[in-house]
Amino acid sequence: ETLQPSRSQSISRRATNASGSDKFTLSISDQKFSAYFNCTQHFPSAVEDTLPERMRDEGRTRVDEFVKFLASKQSSGHWDIYTLRLLPCTDSDARQYKKFYKDFEVKERIAMFKIGAGKLFLITPRFHRKVKDLLELRNSQSTYGVLLKKIWE
Repeated sequence: ETLQPSRSQSISRRATNASGSDKFTLSISDQKFSAYFNCTQHFPSAVEDTLPERMRDEGRTRVDEFVKFLASKQSSGHWDIYTLRLLPCTDSDARQYKKFYKDFEVKERIAMFKIGAGKLFLITPRFHRKVKDLLELRNSQSTYGVLLKKIWE
């Protein structure tokens, strides 16, 4: 009997940005670092092509507000929701990333970015439990980008 891969197995490929690179530069508050985003599910190229190479945060939101917001978008049926696992590119990037996420976790905030007609939110490890009923985030030690894109009818 041959073993079949699990259906829930995650997709492990890097997302690319509108410039065709798999490297993203994130500026959050006073932290700046480069990262890759690994796709954790099917990620259409039409959506991928909208991701800018450089992203600056558009503010922050409280974790509980984000959970309510995400639940309302999910239940409306008018939004596609994608999860992307964030991986810092270098050791230096990892140090800057750690400063960002420690700061945001202490303040109980989630970074948000405007991406065209959608938004990207960064869910740090401490807040996985808050979204466990809404999202499947497999690696408890990782930050995930949650991308919401409006479905145009």
